Order: sequence, then C-alpha cells, then structure tokens
Amino acid sequence: MKAKKALLAIAAIIIALPIAEIVLASIFGLSLLGIWQASTGYTSAFQGLDAEFAALYYQGGWWSAGEKPYGNWQPSACTFGGNLLFDPDQAQDGWCDLGATQRAITLTQAKIEPYEWEVQVDSYTKYKFRMEKVELSWQINIFLDGSEAETCDVGPLNIVTWEPNYAGTQIWIRLKPNNFRYFQDNPDEFYIAPAYVWLDSDAKVYAKNQDGQMIANEPRMSVQSISPNAKGEAFYIYYARGGTPVDLQQTILSYRGRALDPSVFRSEYWIKIDLVNFKPVNWFELQMWHKWQYPSVQLDIKMYAFVVGKWVVKLSEGDIPTLSPHQTGGEASSLFDPLVKWWSGVVQWFSNPLNLLQVWLLASVVLIIVLAIFAPAALNAIFKGAGKAAKALGSRLKRKRRRR
Repeated sequence: MKAKKALLAIAAIIIALPIAEIVLASIFGLSLLGIWQASTGYTSAFQGLDAEFAALYYQGGWWSAGEKPYGNWQPSACTFGGNLLFDPDQAQDGWCDLGATQRAITLTQAKIEPYEWEVQVDSYTKYKFRMEKVELSWQINIFLDGSEAETCDVGPLNIVTWEPNYAGTQIWIRLKPNNFRYFQDNPDEFYIAPAYVWLDSDAKVYAKNQDGQMIANEPRMSVQSISPNAKGEAFYIYYARGGTPVDLQQTILSYRGRALDPSVFRSEYWIKIDLVNFKPVNWFELQMWHKWQYPSVQLDIKMYAFVVGKWVVKLSEGDIPTLSPHQTGGEASSLFDPLVKWWSGVVQWFSNPLNLLQVWLLASVVLIIVLAIFAPAALNAIFKGAGKAAKALGSRLKRKRRRR
C-alpha cells in the first residue's frame, strides 16, 4: 500500500514537472528550452496605408489635380483625393459624372509569418530585422451619375444615337505608407509596402434609376465590365503611375536573412482599375417614355502588406571577443579549443535560471524514484515529516489569525 502511494506521488510529480515549466515560462518570459527569445515588437495599432484616387487616364490623356490635357478647357468637375468626381465637359449635359468613394483601409489580421534575422556589419555593429505580413481590408465604390440630358443623345423616333461610355478609362489609385508606431520597440528604420492585392468577392453591380433607387441584380447592368471584377483576381502593383508592374512580394521575401535594400520600399505605390465598358443604360417604353439607369459597382478588396523594422545594434566592449596574440584575423586555434568551447557552452547553459530549475526538478524526481525502489521506508518517513511540518505551519498561521 505504501509502495502504491509512493508510485502515485512520483507520477504526480512527473506530470506536474512540465506544467510547472509552462507556468514559470509564462511568468518569467522564458522558453521551455531555457532560451530567452525576446520579441522585437508587437502590433499596437494600424494606420499603415492611405489610398487616394490620384489620376485618370481618359481618352489618351492624364487627368489629375494638377493635370488637364486639353489646355484651357476646364472640366465642370475634377476632384481627386480620398474621393473622385470627374465630369470632363459642361455640367448637366454631355458626359455624365464618373465618381468613386472608399472606406478606409483597416487591419484584419496581424503577425502573419513573422521572421527575424541579424546581419553582422562589422566588429562593433550589427543590424537586426523583423518582418511581418499583415492582412488588410478595403472597399471601393465606382459609379456614374448625372442628369437625364447626360444619359444619352436621342434621334428621330426616340432612338438612342449616343451614350457616354467611359470604356478604356483607367482609375489610378495611389497607396501611401504612413510613418506610425507599429512595433513596441521603435526601430531605427521602418518600412511598409503592399505585397499582394486581390478581390475578396465578385464585383457587386447595382443600378440607380431615375428616381434615385438602388437596384441589385438588375439584368440590364450585365453590359458593365471592369477589371478586375471576379473573386480572387489580383491587382497589379506599380512603383509609378503608368509604369511596369512589380512583384513586391517575392522581391521583399528575397531579402530575408540578408541586409535589406531600402530602395525596394517607396514613398508611394500604385494600382489601377480598368473600365472596360461603363455607361448609362437607356430605353424607351413604347418608344415614348425615356427610362435610364446609372451603374454603381462595389469592390471588396483584401491586401497583404509587409512591415519591416530595422534596429542598429552597437556592441559593447564585453560583447566583442578579444584577439589573441599573433593573430591577424579570425579566431585563435589550439588543441584545447573544443574542450574550452564545450565548457563555455555548459557555463552559458547553466547561467539560465530555467535550466537550473529543470536540473533541480529532474534531480528531485530521480532521487524520489531511487528512494521508492531501494528505501521506501525512508521515502515514507520524508513524506510523513513533510506532512507534519505542513500541519504545524498551518496551526501557527491559524493561531496568529485568532490573536488578531
């Protein structure tokens, strides 16, 4: 019976050993292997990228806040920035208005595939890098609007002879990184870049009729076409408006483990939306009553962005190994070097408090097992003595409480 109790006690200790390690690791921030791995930083907020409708490529020319390709001709609406409103000719006639609105880019998931590395620069300096991927969410509306006169031109017998069609127009959106606090331990240099942008769902096409009502799943809107428009389709990313697409995701990932090239990261990035066919829809009921609808498209967008921090670490005098005499470079070598290195590793391992705790716990378990096998009476006496000491301590505490 006593042997069974001893074995149960041993089993309880063995089970409790890893639990104790986990608790201590969570309290003291130590890994289960006894290696302290301090995280460089954590996500505290996100204001990483601002988006603005910065330019249109329309009828062979660039239109923006500072560009109007037709000389002195002033469009009736030419607003760029957080929202877009563009009417290339007179108001209330001719071309209808092209507009776009957006919801701010927000963080949906952080710390995806974090990665840290160090690069030794010289004897006194090393660079420490931390790279994380974050997932962002974004929404855009693109629409046409205007008066009845801007929907079409009509000939005899109420036959539509012309409709304003923005086919071939490109909406260029500028993504600008913000300098903000992402890592708790502020790095010496901070970079952020969009890596991959795609549609999270099919483009939702609505119709706005002459009464201002929004109609979903309107068959007449099937003539509208933009690119990208299907779930999973990706946007190209550009360093410059009208430039060549770049594969930022693979470019940035290629620097893991080596010094980062800051020129990979820019002060602005661009994506574009192509209007393949985008126009009002017109018809006449009984060839007498004019009816029309303006299109409105909503895009649900997801984005991966890379955030990278760079810390410059200056080594102290004690961190730099001394150079042995008559050594012009590299490390001194001798017959006893392997033994010295082994002993240094042992000393370093035992300098970790969790490792000492593990050795103490392991030694205790071994001692209990040995006593249970070879001297169960002694083990039973130890347990009884511990139980009596615990009872005595409990009694003292009770008496103290009564006196108070």
